[in-house]
Amino acid sequence: MVTEPIESLMPKIMKRYNSRPVGWNVLRDYKGNFLVLGPSDGYMLKMIPLNPQEHIGVGIKIDDSYEMRRLVEGAPSYGFRPLSTNQTERLVNHKLKRKSLIFVFS
Repeated sequence: MVTEPIESLMPKIMKRYNSRPVGWNVLRDYKGNFLVLGPSDGYMLKMIPLNPQEHIGVGIKIDDSYEMRRLVEGAPSYGFRPLSTNQTERLVNHKLKRKSLIFVFS
């Protein structure tokens, strides 16, 4: 495994996420350690915040993330999620009444 700086690794992760956003899990501890698992691979990251918009750090790509994926079994995944029947009904009713989708969900 080869470490990479966060500055070059994060754009790669974001590109992969944006191309297929369903099935991702992200775990973080209070020390800045991240485990980012995509549908077919994953990343271990160590990030140190400089300010709310900037971080420094390093990360490695995990090609076989099967063992890591077992750690997040049952955890909600990131990405697009289907709306429940109740949410869909609220959305449609609100759209029909107000002709707007702003502030539908609380």
